[in-house]
Amino acid sequence: MTREEVKRQIRILLDAVTGRGPDLHGLARQIQIRVGMTALAIVKDAFVKRSRGSADASGLKWQPLAKKTVANKRRTGRGDKAALILRDTGRLLNSLSPEIRHPDQVFDLNPGEVVVGTKVEYANYHHEGAKFLPQRRLWPEPNRDPRTRGSGGDIGSGGEVGG
Repeated sequence: MTREEVKRQIRILLDAVTGRGPDLHGLARQIQIRVGMTALAIVKDAFVKRSRGSADASGLKWQPLAKKTVANKRRTGRGDKAALILRDTGRLLNSLSPEIRHPDQVFDLNPGEVVVGTKVEYANYHHEGAKFLPQRRLWPEPNRDPRTRGSGGDIGSGGEVGG
């Protein structure tokens, strides 16, 4: 295969991945699935770190639980010594986990687009914050995660939160 043929094949693949051309061999769909699974893995990893009170790779850290909330979790048996943030039932975390096909998970592949997120109805209140609820972003704002910066694939820019 000549250099020009390789360039032509790469252009065909890029057109398929971006939705500007047909996906003749299903390669674009395979790439989209991997991108979506990677995005969910990044979101899940960050969620787990922030739920433990640590900062994620982008430097984002959630506000700690109020002392009253921690005491209530311990009293009701929903928390141990280190009550985890947004981890009462695991529903929200599971909906953002790549290894689990959860009914609340958003995983849509469209020509030139991969959308991942959650349909959990209370997710948006946590992601955006509410009157008596601090903002706890489920993924960083676009261009904030160093693993995606400059790649054209900003985690957070295409995600969906809430139903």
